[in-house]
Amino acid sequence: MNYVLQGIARVATDRTLWPYVVKPVAYGCGAYLVLLIIGVAVVRPWVERWASLFSDPMAAGAVSVGGWLMFAFVWAFLSGLIFMTLNGIFAGVVWDKLSERIEAEELGMVAKCPLTSVQTWLDMVARVALAMLVGFAGLLASWIFPVVGPLALVGGLALLDFTCGVYLRRGRRLGNQLVGVWKLPGALGFAVGAGLVTLIPFANVLLFPGLVVGGTRLAARGLGR
Repeated sequence: MNYVLQGIARVATDRTLWPYVVKPVAYGCGAYLVLLIIGVAVVRPWVERWASLFSDPMAAGAVSVGGWLMFAFVWAFLSGLIFMTLNGIFAGVVWDKLSERIEAEELGMVAKCPLTSVQTWLDMVARVALAMLVGFAGLLASWIFPVVGPLALVGGLALLDFTCGVYLRRGRRLGNQLVGVWKLPGALGFAVGAGLVTLIPFANVLLFPGLVVGGTRLAARGLGR
């Protein structure tokens, strides 16, 4: 949990990191708004249909308000999961520069053990598949085990996403990371903290850079040079 809080505080107070985060956060906010607009467009016909079943204007209004409140409640839990899934697909590209900067601070160098083109492609495919699988499982878990289910899944995915740069720069692909990342000191606390952050609507996008900083520190200190 300390890595999460320290990472967020570092990004908020250190302006030298801002050039690394402005564009990714702007793109993230844009994507988040697009998802929200799509969600509203999908839900609106259903809410209007339910409200039209009542001839009494007060009853229809109450149903309409209730429908939108239900949407807001569901969105609060699912938006972070959906966005975390998207982040899992693009994390390596979007946050690599910031991750390298933090690793250089922690270790005095940035590991460079490049993967071959085939290895990189296979690792990317595996991460995309895992992110989509976790996203689908999270949607089911949000109905069966509200809050706890999505928190566990999103937290685990966040731990993988925000430490992946350190692993890949050491030539360690997803399979190795899946086995080893949970053994790093502070891994569980980071997963819980990151999971909580990603379940905060809209704020999750703004706080992602702090998770990159925290996750990079966690992995760099755990793996070393």
